[in-house]
Amino acid sequence: MDEKTIKIGSDTLHMIKTDRFKTITIRVILKEEINKDTITMRNFLASMLTDSTKKYPSKRELIKESEELYNVDFQTVNRRTGRFSNTNITMTLLNEKYTEEGMYEKSVAFLGEILFHPNIEEGAFNSKSFDFIMENSKKEIMGMDERKENYAIVRMLENLGDGPYAYRDYGYLEDLDKITKENLVSFYYDWLKRVHIDIYVLGDIQFNETENLFKKYFPIETFKKQLPSAYLEPLKVSKKIKTIVEEDSIEQAKLTMGCVVDKVEGDMLHYVWNLYTIILGASPDSKFFKNIREKHSVCYYVTAGMRKFDSLMILRAGIDQENFKKTVELIKKEMKAMEKGDFSEEDIEKAKKIYCMALDETMDTPNSLLESYVSSDLTGIGSLEERKKKIQKVTKEQIVTFAKKVHLTTIYLLTGGNHERN
Repeated sequence: MDEKTIKIGSDTLHMIKTDRFKTITIRVILKEEINKDTITMRNFLASMLTDSTKKYPSKRELIKESEELYNVDFQTVNRRTGRFSNTNITMTLLNEKYTEEGMYEKSVAFLGEILFHPNIEEGAFNSKSFDFIMENSKKEIMGMDERKENYAIVRMLENLGDGPYAYRDYGYLEDLDKITKENLVSFYYDWLKRVHIDIYVLGDIQFNETENLFKKYFPIETFKKQLPSAYLEPLKVSKKIKTIVEEDSIEQAKLTMGCVVDKVEGDMLHYVWNLYTIILGASPDSKFFKNIREKHSVCYYVTAGMRKFDSLMILRAGIDQENFKKTVELIKKEMKAMEKGDFSEEDIEKAKKIYCMALDETMDTPNSLLESYVSSDLTGIGSLEERKKKIQKVTKEQIVTFAKKVHLTTIYLLTGGNHERN
């Protein structure tokens, strides 16, 4: 694979040439420092942009054009990465080698139309699109609380502290009520001036052609101030663990535990943390799975996950509520075992294989491969091959050192009724 990166004003075009796929994948990432007060507005705007445009003033016409472009697929996702809020617009199109000449340019023009030419008339977004998105947004926000596992994570993080990690990515109903067709227009133009734009293009492409197309259809030459690091500073660790129990009408209780991780850098951040997590609770061979789920049978699932940009780890389990204290005790016991080095070299080797297998799988699809490039640029972690070499150098002593930097601070239980296991 060949790579080329160019600057367009403050923004960046990343081109990755590969003949592994018949498609070309384009991802536009619009990034700014997160602001809790604008999360809902940004989510709403992203939905509006992909509902209609000036040239295609209805959803039907927008879909019809995508079909004309050999069913070009596009989707928008808003996500937070540490202190950044990102709006990701991803488009997948067939390489014109398999369609017809000119389809690449038409597809890039279509993407530019979506982003830079919204359906605005006389200082307001189109009423029909606006009303449709408003109704859908209300349903989505209200519906998120019904996803109990996700809700439990949100509530644990809100009790953990008040930083960006505690913001509700899907937005807030009280902020939704403040959005109008007119103030959304003002927000859109200000947003375009603020955001840093990274464009990733992956496929069997020509660099010069790709550069010329994006310069033609993406008017992004505005200069903006440099962004800070995406990584948040670790929370101050309290000596006392906070425990919160809330009730809901669910059958299976959701246990969510938040851990603050001391500030780590370099290999400790990029590689040691991964192996610690895999051995502790992120694989079928993990200590959580073998010693808590299988040996003691106190939970339906138990797992550990990383939030590196937040300096956090999240531990989750689905349990019967009468097993709450026992499950917490067992999780603490396994974390303490990691600090004492109570794991084998075989455990480390298995974890390294799992890590490398996951890297190999990123080569299987355009989106996963592209995501690895995005991650590399954001973290400076290096290529897939470099990561494989680095992970092999991680030692047991390093994992033990890292284990002592993980501090359980918050325990949250969303209780349900008794539920007998099958």
